Amino acid sequence: MEVLQTSNLSLVHRQELDEQSRLHQTEVQNIRREYESKLWAMQRAHEDQKDVIIQQVKAQVQSEVVKVQSVNSASISLLQQTNASQLSQVRDEYQKIVNQQVDFIRILKQEVVGLQQSKVNETPLRNQIEHLTASLRQANSQLQISSKRTLDMEAQIHHLSELSQLSLKQQNELTLQAQAIKILTQERDVLYARLEIMNQDIAIRGQGAAMRGQSGVQRIESQLGPQLQ
Repeated sequence: MEVLQTSNLSLVHRQELDEQSRLHQTEVQNIRREYESKLWAMQRAHEDQKDVIIQQVKAQVQSEVVKVQSVNSASISLLQQTNASQLSQVRDEYQKIVNQQVDFIRILKQEVVGLQQSKVNETPLRNQIEHLTASLRQANSQLQISSKRTLDMEAQIHHLSELSQLSLKQQNELTLQAQAIKILTQERDVLYARLEIMNQDIAIRGQGAAMRGQSGVQRIESQLGPQLQ
């Protein structure tokens, strides 16, 4: 009898558990449906809102693009005018330096040739070369200043080319002028080296003449020695 009652209680308890489980599953399903419904509604509202925001952003961007294009157009026009003026100044400075170097080297060549062909004695010739060498050193100092200006202008040209995209013709023209300055500077250095060699040669010849003179004096003294005694 007790066993039967226990069995009945167990059955009733299982039925209660089953009912509770069914109710729990039903409640979970209802909550899930409600959540999915709310989530779908939120997604739909978000999509609608996103479309509105996108349209607003597009309109704002288009408005800003128009403004920027207008400002850029004015800025580019002003920049082109400014760059044209600066390029003209840079080109004039280059040409001035080239002309100065050409004139200096032309005069230097004339003086070197004149010294090489000179038939005067060594002392005036040495004085002329020393004077020319001193003048060349002074000119070299001035050319160093010109070289710095050249580097400054090259940097300015590079900056301008980045800003306004110089035409290929303008770039080639300025590059050729820069190369001309470098070639003239190299030619100046060669002439300077030739002057130094001439100066050293005269010094050596002078020392040789002095030694020969001293040797002659000694020879005469040796010849006249017995007579002087």
